[in-house]
Amino acid sequence: MHGYDYKFVQATPFTDRYNTWLKVRELGAALRHSYRFVIFTDGDIVFSRPEIPLEYLLSYWNISSSISLALAEDPDAGYNFDSRGRLNQNCGFIIAQNNAKTHEIMKDWLECPDGTRYEDCDHWKNNHYHEQGAFSNHVRYDYGDWIRTLPCDHANGAPEGGQGCTGKYVRHYWVSKDAIKPAVDETFMQSIFGKAHRQFVENLNETFWNHSSGMAQTGDGEA
Repeated sequence: MHGYDYKFVQATPFTDRYNTWLKVRELGAALRHSYRFVIFTDGDIVFSRPEIPLEYLLSYWNISSSISLALAEDPDAGYNFDSRGRLNQNCGFIIAQNNAKTHEIMKDWLECPDGTRYEDCDHWKNNHYHEQGAFSNHVRYDYGDWIRTLPCDHANGAPEGGQGCTGKYVRHYWVSKDAIKPAVDETFMQSIFGKAHRQFVENLNETFWNHSSGMAQTGDGEA
């Protein structure tokens, strides 16, 4: 769809940390190819409006050339704040722009639990929030102007989850894994049939056949 490349990555597991850290390693690897943008999604992400090209969303969210990463905020709940009292950014949907600063960020993020630059980051090797905790508590504070925070209601949560995050453009079904399949079915059916209906209406003269004369007839004449 839209002419994008899609990659399903089967990665070698880590031996020293929780495997959600794989997204950091593999996203960094993907950026070493010639792509201008790489979009990472967790398996429970659903694009609410798949007919909308990502270029539109990049413009809408003002992802300019000076932005390296864009991630949505988590819902405004007590357990979603970092150690400095700021809402975490969720790592289920990540926009990465291929520039030199992004490579630097990804390196620091991947190495964060090693304690080289961030002394307390080893806590996030295997403790809950993992790579998200490392990013939200440490890495993003060194690269503030290069990080875009997306509204939770735009790119996180789902209508079923409440908490003010409905996933207007990108839904994240941490709220209910059982809702993923119905959401995909509904989203693509609406998208496909909506597009088909518009094309039908726009090309009505070519689509409608008049059989009243005994012959199939289009708006341009007899068939």
